[in-house]
Amino acid sequence: MNPGAAPALRLLGDALEHGIWRVPEVGSWIEAGAERAATPGGAPGSADDEAARHQHLFGFCVPPLAGVFVDPEGRAGGVAADRILTAAAGAGLNPSFLGDSAEHVSSVARLVAGLLEVERKAASTAAFDALAWVPSLAMAVRQEGGADYAELLDVLAEVLVSVAVPGSAVLDDLPPPTGRSDAGVSDLADWVTTHLGTGLYCGRGMLQRWGRAAGVPRGFGRRGLMAANLFRSAAHLEAMPELTKAIMTDANVWAAYWDARAKREDSAGVWARIWRDRIARFQGTIEEIAVRIGSYSSSSDPGV
Repeated sequence: MNPGAAPALRLLGDALEHGIWRVPEVGSWIEAGAERAATPGGAPGSADDEAARHQHLFGFCVPPLAGVFVDPEGRAGGVAADRILTAAAGAGLNPSFLGDSAEHVSSVARLVAGLLEVERKAASTAAFDALAWVPSLAMAVRQEGGADYAELLDVLAEVLVSVAVPGSAVLDDLPPPTGRSDAGVSDLADWVTTHLGTGLYCGRGMLQRWGRAAGVPRGFGRRGLMAANLFRSAAHLEAMPELTKAIMTDANVWAAYWDARAKREDSAGVWARIWRDRIARFQGTIEEIAVRIGSYSSSSDPGV
């Protein structure tokens, strides 16, 4: 097991929670990267600019919370949070050290670091559980323009791999609602924007790309509502083929990501093989969803 894992996890957790610019050791390492200045948000700005960028990325674009990726409803405060709190309490750790949100990626990094000092087997289990979603968070952050934070999350995932022992991957499933006769546009859109079912994080940036590619409006609000507006607009404006093509473009990017990771023989590969199957199901379902939505009018949509 990696003897330097605990301090590395705490350092990475601090940088992810408070911002790279506030953790000099991490900020210097990131800035030394050959590609940093060439990436979106690459060259660091003022402290205020960096704080605003950090808040926009993690507060608006991609909440760095376990439940967003592995909860059946794609929300915080559910089964993922309970599992993390149980792991801390089971090892005799006071859950208060995890901070305001036990399922925040920084809290999970601190949890594994703390467990390494009191119960290595529990640390291995917690690290393995975290690998169910940290690589997804890294990919989502990269797609939303946070290349430097994505790089940091990639490093976090590798530290977790060095701690984790491959086990049995248990993950809830969220099948597509296409088999339900009462599933309306809102139900289909909610499924498309729930990572657990699709293996793809559909963020606001992705929804904006889809809207631009199809030339249709998406509106504002939560992601499921934005996707529903996007689908209805595309159906009304007969732009569903363009929208479907844009969705498949992003799905193919995620599929390539999971295909590559699924070849790994470590703990990360165990989870990647599940997500590879989920994204393949999504790719095989999106055409059916498009056809179904295209057949609805406001009066025939079961969800209205």
